[in-house]
Amino acid sequence: MSRFEKKLKKRKQKFKNTTTREDRHRTRVNYTINLSKKRREEVLKKKRNLNSFSDQTILELTDEQIQEEIENIPNYINQMINGNIDEQYASTQKIRVLLSIEKDPPINDILRYDILPTLVEFLDYDKHQHLQFEAAWSLTNIAAGLTEHTEMVIQAGSLPIFSRLISSKNESIQEQSIWAIGNIAGDCAEFRDKVIENDVVPKFIDIIKSNPRIEILKSTTWALCNICRAKPHPELKDTNALISVFIGLLDYQDIKVVSDSCWSLCYLADGEPDIIEYVVKQDICPKMVKFLKNPSPIINTPALRFLGNIVTGTDEQTQEVLNCGVLPILFELLIEGNPLNRKEVCWTLSNICAGSPEQIQAVIDQKFVPLVIEILKKDTYAVRKEAAWTISNLVYMGNVKQMIYLINNGAIDIFCDLLTLNDVRILNSCLESLTKILKLGDFFAKMSDNQVNRCAQKIDEVGGIEKIDLLYKHKNKLLSKTSKYILDKYFPNYVTENYSEEED
Repeated sequence: MSRFEKKLKKRKQKFKNTTTREDRHRTRVNYTINLSKKRREEVLKKKRNLNSFSDQTILELTDEQIQEEIENIPNYINQMINGNIDEQYASTQKIRVLLSIEKDPPINDILRYDILPTLVEFLDYDKHQHLQFEAAWSLTNIAAGLTEHTEMVIQAGSLPIFSRLISSKNESIQEQSIWAIGNIAGDCAEFRDKVIENDVVPKFIDIIKSNPRIEILKSTTWALCNICRAKPHPELKDTNALISVFIGLLDYQDIKVVSDSCWSLCYLADGEPDIIEYVVKQDICPKMVKFLKNPSPIINTPALRFLGNIVTGTDEQTQEVLNCGVLPILFELLIEGNPLNRKEVCWTLSNICAGSPEQIQAVIDQKFVPLVIEILKKDTYAVRKEAAWTISNLVYMGNVKQMIYLINNGAIDIFCDLLTLNDVRILNSCLESLTKILKLGDFFAKMSDNQVNRCAQKIDEVGGIEKIDLLYKHKNKLLSKTSKYILDKYFPNYVTENYSEEED
């Protein structure tokens, strides 16, 4: 293998998921974390007021009454600990009402009285299910608070009991326990793992297979989605069985069930070569491509993310997605989509363009290049970053004919414009691409009569030399080294102002 082929292979592994989790795409880790935080904030808002257990009492409380109730917390706590069963129920219900306030529930005001052991004790009261339910609801909303609150619920010993209660014959208690586990699992990977250790996943799968009523199904699917979300990926005993359950739910009529199933498949397939291979073999890519046409963002967004994760895999896995006719739909999303979807489309395209020459040509034939270049001129910074990777991969991974097409469509201008961005990875990528373009220009120059490198001329005309020169003193060693190589190799007559006296 030649030096260039080795470099090309190394470059490709930066973008494609060919072997290990470490080889996955450059942006997906941080991007997924950021999106998950945003999505989690939206989910937590719903956790505090569970629609399936609406309570008019909460809505009727004025600010003054809420303050009075907060002042009565010590009395309620005392009755919970020392009262008879009826008093315990009434007081626990009062505490639950306070914890169900949507904005700033007084969690800390309640926890200062060390009430969690009592709530967990009530959680085990199978003979007093009305009290058991109120305790479960209270713990659920505490777990929807800050991470420290969720941790306190776990340390109080609630998880084993919640795990048992998700199989309760009382559907209200069952659903409340599912929500509690979903809250805990959705907080962080550490708590998610504790949930898994309590053997809840097989129970959730059994619930889904039992054809439960819709509210139970929605809660269970949502809780499983939280289990799948956090990084690192969960260590499950039978991931394939879980994937099969989600695939089966993609045909369900409820849009929230379908959405959470799509998201779960996205999370599981993100950066995991074995899972990507398994889901591709289940032939669900055509269904996800179809979902891209769904007008609802809670369907088309996870479908787009899922397909984007698949094309981080091998060229063969990428081709499975292309065979489903995804490119024309991605083109429409790029024109009409919201900024988030445009960013996802460009990220997906950048991985397709790290594939085979045939796959790159398919992107070119779909007329993506002029559109992506236009995006690089005027879209948001986040979208432009992903578009930059798309053009860079097209140049670096493309063949000579494809490179010429890109150069004729303004690739040199675009790369020189991008040299002002404050993003080291994009800057390195642009310099790598310009280096390859200059090598191509050298090749054609040697075959011409005047032996002029037209690509070098173009870089000079658009002010690229000065921008490359400025990168010579960049603190990033690779940027500095590459910029110096370009100036020394292709612009030997350029007098730089950035060499130090010692270097002279």
